[in-house]
Amino acid sequence: MIRFYEPEMDHKIRDQRLLQQDMRVALSRNEFSLCYQPQATVEGEVTGFEALVRWHHRERGLSNRHARDGLDGRLSASDSEEKRQHAA
Repeated sequence: MIRFYEPEMDHKIRDQRLLQQDMRVALSRNEFSLCYQPQATVEGEVTGFEALVRWHHRERGLSNRHARDGLDGRLSASDSEEKRQHAA
């Protein structure tokens, strides 16, 4: 497959790098929050919870893109203790 350069490609790469940089700063400032989403049956019975990491970016708003942007390992390591404390 042959692909030709398009200016939009460069914009996407720059945008992703800026977001990663912002997320590194947010991680160092402990700006991420842990939220729980209930998991339920069709009948409405709650069977468990899913732990979600949220971040409110100053310009982009609420984001949960960390897993797609390469910081998931760092986040999971920093959140592990907090998740354990909430689960207990």
